[in-house]
Amino acid sequence: MKKIIGTVPFVNSYPLTFYINDIDPNINLKFFYPNNLMESLIQKKANISLLPIANHFTNNNAFSLDKYCISSTGKVKSVILVSKSHYKDINTIFFDTRSKSSNLLMRVIAEKFFKISFESKRHVPTRNMIFEPNAGYVVIGDLGLEISTSRMSGLQIYDLGEIWFNETGYPFTFASFNYVETPSQDIIDVLDFSFKRGINNFWNESIFFSEPLSADHPPLWFLILTPTLVTLSIPFTYYLFVKNKNFPAQLVNINKPLYEFLLNKWYFD
Repeated sequence: MKKIIGTVPFVNSYPLTFYINDIDPNINLKFFYPNNLMESLIQKKANISLLPIANHFTNNNAFSLDKYCISSTGKVKSVILVSKSHYKDINTIFFDTRSKSSNLLMRVIAEKFFKISFESKRHVPTRNMIFEPNAGYVVIGDLGLEISTSRMSGLQIYDLGEIWFNETGYPFTFASFNYVETPSQDIIDVLDFSFKRGINNFWNESIFFSEPLSADHPPLWFLILTPTLVTLSIPFTYYLFVKNKNFPAQLVNINKPLYEFLLNKWYFD
């Protein structure tokens, strides 16, 4: 009978579990959102599960393995509050339905650190979600990581791990591996080997160079090129955007096909 380890479908958990099937093909990984992980243990859908730390306040039957967790010291980037407004102006918080620990952390931050009163609502985050004014949206997982690193215009991004650390000086643990029925030693050993291999190797080949980077000093012409181009562009920019504001529109009309092509971004950055 195959043994099952429950985890979350988020990239920040991959170093812990990515190599499990390579180490032991008789162990299956099952993916659950954080708010369903406790149920996976209770209903015996998993022998061990990565459990939100918030579940420890609601169930005394879950016990933690002592070596493995997902935590942050400072920025976590995948657990954020997104808003069009400054946090002091937020009067409604939309909590991520997939989360438990992050929602609990958000409540503590809002009440103890932001010191704001707010109405609680729930939402399922999506890439095309609409942000209302004076509202904050808790977003976790890969979408949270995507928003954190995309620098979206007009949005305030509050990293909950960073706020917690700045206010308390302590790291925050979001999840740990837990069990209800004591697991066999072999499944713990597999998890241990996967963790060590993941930490040592998972990110090593994510960025590589086909050739070694040169340590040579760049040539003089290259150092002069950038300030020269910037200086030459100043009078041209002044003419386009100050002196003759109609010229860009005329240029578009003269080169309409090229403009439409570039407008649709048929090119690579």
